[in-house]
Formats: sequence, C-alpha cells, structure tokens
Amino acid sequence: MSTFVFVHGANAGGWCWYKVAALLEKDGHRVHAVDLPGHGRNAGNRGTMRDYIAHVVDILDAEDAPVILVGHSMGGAVITGVGEARPEKIARIVYITAFFGESGESMAGPLADMAGSDGMIPVIDTSDIVYHDCPEDTKALARFCQTPQAVEPLVTPIIWTAERWGTIPRTYIGCAFDRVFPIAEQRRRADLHPGATWIELESGHMPLFSMPEKLVNHLENL
Repeated sequence: MSTFVFVHGANAGGWCWYKVAALLEKDGHRVHAVDLPGHGRNAGNRGTMRDYIAHVVDILDAEDAPVILVGHSMGGAVITGVGEARPEKIARIVYITAFFGESGESMAGPLADMAGSDGMIPVIDTSDIVYHDCPEDTKALARFCQTPQAVEPLVTPIIWTAERWGTIPRTYIGCAFDRVFPIAEQRRRADLHPGATWIELESGHMPLFSMPEKLVNHLENL
C-alpha cells in the first residue's frame, strides 16, 4: 500500500480531496490531505509560498518511506518546490491539471490581478468555470468552505533543477474540458521537462469531484 500526500489549489483546502481520500483509504492506502497555511483548518494563518512548501516538507519528513505527492491547480507550484527540497522523500510526483512552469516562473496572471490592497484575493463564485461539471452539492460545499487566497504565493518564482526535482518519476493528469487551464496549455507545460507519464481525463478542472473513481483508479495504477 502507498502513502499519498495531496496538495490543494487556490482558495481551497484539504476538504476538496474527501472523495478521493475515502476511496483510497477504503483500499488500504494512507492519505494526508494537506491544509496549506491560510486554508481550511489553517485559515487564520496566512501563508507565503515558502510557508506552503515548508508545511508539506514537514509532513514528508515525518514519513519513513517516500510518498506519492499529488498537487492540483495551484498545488502544482507547491509540489514542485517540495520536490526540489526533498526529492528523496517522493516516490512519484503527480500534477492534476496543475501549474508547472519554467524554473523561475511564477503563477502571476489574471487571478493574481484580482488581489485587493490587503494582498488577498476574495472568494468569488466560480461554479461555471471551476465546478461546471461537478454535482450541485459539490458547488454548495465549495461556497461554504473556500477561503480567500493570499496573492504572494501566486507571484513567487518557483525554482526547480533537473538534478533534484527532475530525478523524481512524474505523471501529468490533464483534463480535456478544463476552463481554467486549457488542455493545450496543460500539454505544453507537461512538455517543458520530457519523460513524464501523461494521462488525460474527460473532465473539467475538478476531477476530484466530477470523477473521483476514475481519478483514484489512475492514482492506484501508478
């Protein structure tokens, strides 16, 4: 059996993995669904990208064996930083329609531009973009559980090297109907560092809600 560590995206929290976690735990796997600083149960502790990475590194350091590290959306930047810091603690790194860029690139873009004078991006209704193919109860859950997003992690450059991050076996799970990261953009980013396994789902941005069984099947097959 494997240990999975899941890292969520912007405005989200560990809660967004509950369907995936339940299915994996039913099959005997161990699951850590991380709440990054400023999110979920850590909502009172606004975090920087350095804080995000350090929080996940601490979880990996407490594990005896390498884990499968999974990041969704913004979580892709976080797990890249973690992979650079602790490649020996990761058996495989998995990007689910997640950010990955050239070394030194940040996620600065339309989302970051929405930040107010306090450096926070408010929670907005993204039902038609992020959750368009998800069940209605999922959309309600997101409205209750989402938290404002600090802009600092989105504009912080993410550094990776072929000698450290590049030694980790990796998989990209693309989502054909994603309205956040178009599938062509996902493929382009996956091609920035050749050698990865590519899996494609007929899903929007949230396969962890829209098709958790198929997603878990692919994760277990890794």
